Amino acid sequence: MFAHSLLWYLYMENTSSLWSTDMTPPTYPSLSTDHTTDVVIVGAGITGLTTAYLLLKRGKKVTVIDKDRIASGESTNTTAFLTYVTDADLSELAKTFGKEKAAAVWHSVQAAIDLIETIVTEEQIACEFMRCPLQYYATDTEGKDFLEKEYSLIKNLGFPVIKESGIFSSPLSLTIQENAKFHPLKYLYALAEKVTAMGGIIFQDTEVIGYEHEKHAAVKTHNGTLFADHIVIATHNPNNWAFDVHTRILPAQTYVIGGTCKKGVIKEGLYIDTHDPYHYFRVDELPHEDRFLLGGEDHETGKEDDAHERHGRLREYVKRLLPDGTYTITHEWSGQVINTVDGIPFIGNSLVTPPDTLSATGYAGDGMTFGTLAGIVNADHILGNTNATQDLYSMARFKGVKNILKQNVSFIKEFISGRKELPSVEEETLSPGSDAVIDMAGKKVAVYKDDHGETHIMSAVCTHLGCIVDWNTEAKTWDCPCHGSRFKCDGTVLRGPAKKPLPPVE
Repeated sequence: MFAHSLLWYLYMENTSSLWSTDMTPPTYPSLSTDHTTDVVIVGAGITGLTTAYLLLKRGKKVTVIDKDRIASGESTNTTAFLTYVTDADLSELAKTFGKEKAAAVWHSVQAAIDLIETIVTEEQIACEFMRCPLQYYATDTEGKDFLEKEYSLIKNLGFPVIKESGIFSSPLSLTIQENAKFHPLKYLYALAEKVTAMGGIIFQDTEVIGYEHEKHAAVKTHNGTLFADHIVIATHNPNNWAFDVHTRILPAQTYVIGGTCKKGVIKEGLYIDTHDPYHYFRVDELPHEDRFLLGGEDHETGKEDDAHERHGRLREYVKRLLPDGTYTITHEWSGQVINTVDGIPFIGNSLVTPPDTLSATGYAGDGMTFGTLAGIVNADHILGNTNATQDLYSMARFKGVKNILKQNVSFIKEFISGRKELPSVEEETLSPGSDAVIDMAGKKVAVYKDDHGETHIMSAVCTHLGCIVDWNTEAKTWDCPCHGSRFKCDGTVLRGPAKKPLPPVE
């Protein structure tokens, strides 16, 4: 399909997230035999570790597994805004769910932030947790008019908000109090240690190959089967056959740059603008300099391959925020966010999976807070506790019918367009660092030649529901444009919902 030069990588700094620069992840054993417990949690990110912690506090036996290391997925790629100002604006939520339920969404996320603060305090976790305001600023007249209306609704529903102007020369901004931020890996690595100290078991490098539901719920892996009363799938994008969920989520890629800046150039805190998609900006005070992160430029997963241009636009944007000579960009990376058709996550039982299996997805850009909230809701479900938000986030809701239909039409179009005739490309003609999706003996084949000249040839058909993958030059992954599965350059699964790798082609 395309051949991409990797020369532009010479221009890039560190392509891993800023958080992982000086952090060494703790290591845990991999599963080596069958295992029985009360609850198996699949995924050791913010959702899985929070769920495990809450269940262990109530005496449950809990085992957490991850196909990689803990917090190695999107919990590493986050910018770690802890804000109850959700990706879906309050007015959007009110239009979809009504004002009362819109306010309930914000209140439930406030409770998630409160839980993080409680855990940090009680467990004495040094993770740079700090309460701070969120500044929501307009970038043009249309944005100003929108914020005027948003301000009235926020104030009317009782949330702490101040209207002002002047931030980044904005005609209007809203200061929304009692949000927070932290260092996600310092928090999650410490939380994992607390989980094992409380008797929980963590297995890394343990990949799920299937689920069974007979006498007991069972999670099958290459090295053994885990039996339990409950399964919690905390894999960002559920990797079980939850087709009812996958038809109502919209995976997207988001881009981030980060680095250091002179102390005091911009006030410490969180900032978002009124662009669509919006930009998000964070400043942290450090002992000798400040740290900043800027993100945005989102697009649907698997549908663009222009990360260099998108990071370039972020570089231009940061020039408008920080004076020349006051900052240095050290990292740029991308991550995946999962949007839903109605703006809030799905948490609990899927309509098509057994009642012993819970999951959560659709956090949009609010992964740290909604992931924590999912831990609360699913732990309460297992413990038999009443949680007022269970119905609000239930997978049984079907808001946003037009968007559901649009999403499924998009799936059909992608499925059909992926079957169109493609050019034949000889492997020998590909230069190192190049890719192609081609027709080979009547099959759609993904070909990638790495920087050392080794060629990886595999099926281009996503093992989830059969769409044709496309290459992501920056991440060096094959991405599915239908439901967001991502595969490493050798075809192994990086992100679900796919569980099986892209099979090699001889």
